[in-house]
Amino acid sequence: MKAQNTLLAALCACGILLTPSLHAEEGGHGHYLPGAAASFIDALPGRPSLSVIDFFTYYSASAGANRSVPVAGLATAGLDGTAYANSVGAVYETPLKLFGGNYAAGLVIPYIWVEAKAELSTPLGAVMRRDTANGLGDITLLPFMLGWTNVPDLKYDLRSSVYMPSGDY
Repeated sequence: MKAQNTLLAALCACGILLTPSLHAEEGGHGHYLPGAAASFIDALPGRPSLSVIDFFTYYSASAGANRSVPVAGLATAGLDGTAYANSVGAVYETPLKLFGGNYAAGLVIPYIWVEAKAELSTPLGAVMRRDTANGLGDITLLPFMLGWTNVPDLKYDLRSSVYMPSGDY
């Protein structure tokens, strides 16, 4: 067991030390949707097991007619957007222990539907445009998760996510 802990600690240290420099994501925003994981609903089970998860997300926003938003090099007189995402994943919590926590790994695959509407200001006048798209989003790999259960109802964890650019842009 001690050899497993040493090997797992060495792999984690190598992963952290060999991580390349990070760059901002497209559009200056991240993958994290505020409020998407605002509770303990995604906590690890606390014992060796396989968990299957399904997160459905709905998001709608409007910039309004008084706010200009750049879209494809043109200015809009308002932008309305709606997004639906269904993310299905699996997490396996192993019997391996590191720093007193259970080691786990997982994978999440999202499918996304998006609709955008905007009034574009062109040299020829205002034009209303609507576009929709759907497809596979960026797959999330969770290669390193540690979960602790100190009392039956208190669980917390530490995790690292790798977003693989598999979505269509």
